Amino acid sequence: MSSGEPSVEQLVANADRYDGFADTAELMGDEAGATRFRAEAAAHRAAAMSLLDG
Repeated sequence: MSSGEPSVEQLVANADRYDGFADTAELMGDEAGATRFRAEAAAHRAAAMSLLDG
């Protein structure tokens, strides 16, 4: 892994943050924003899994 690539831990932490943002967006009635944040969280988790598998 090059120094510019995030670690698995960083990717998972970012995914958790995006999930938190999604929760907040839902509370504010912003379903579109929540959906975008959840998609971003899923992408970070997929990237973390890819690093673990690779």
